[in-house]
Amino acid sequence: VIDEEGVINYNVYFDGKLVIENSPMGINTSYEDFTQGLVFKAREDEEINETYPMVSGNKSVYVNHANQTTLTFTKGEKEIAIVIRAYDDGMAFRYVIDGEGEYTVDSETSGFRIPVNSTAFAMPYKTSYEGHYNSYQIRELPQNTAMPLLVKTPYNIWMLFAEAELNSTYSGSMLVPASDGLLNVTFT
Repeated sequence: VIDEEGVINYNVYFDGKLVIENSPMGINTSYEDFTQGLVFKAREDEEINETYPMVSGNKSVYVNHANQTTLTFTKGEKEIAIVIRAYDDGMAFRYVIDGEGEYTVDSETSGFRIPVNSTAFAMPYKTSYEGHYNSYQIRELPQNTAMPLLVKTPYNIWMLFAEAELNSTYSGSMLVPASDGLLNVTFT
């Protein structure tokens, strides 16, 4: 959903229940601030059905099957695409900027608004991922919460929030609770 200020928000439903509500999307870079003032340009839908070998685990081959929607927005002459994948048991999104040259990412406005009566199993962010995961109500989460974060909603739906494709070109992230169950993505 894009509002009159050109700000993008999204919702996620699972089994007909709203599990992520009215949550922000956006990224601010040295190339352009893609957090507001965006204009919808195009939508492209496709089915992803691919396999790849696994290095370890119970299966030697993994099947990656999802419905993918690419939403393209403009801001002036510049473009950003948000690629969203919906799986049978999850969803993922990423930003794709088709800019020339190098640029830096200054911040994200991405977030996840979780039902307020949810229970989270979380660990405060540290420089390592070793520690104890404790049970919290969403509104009581530590100020800097590490990912992965496991959440049980009031509908008895479990959600795991994690990062993917971490490499030397992008910062790791943590979650910072705001209000009404909103967890903001912030760089570590």
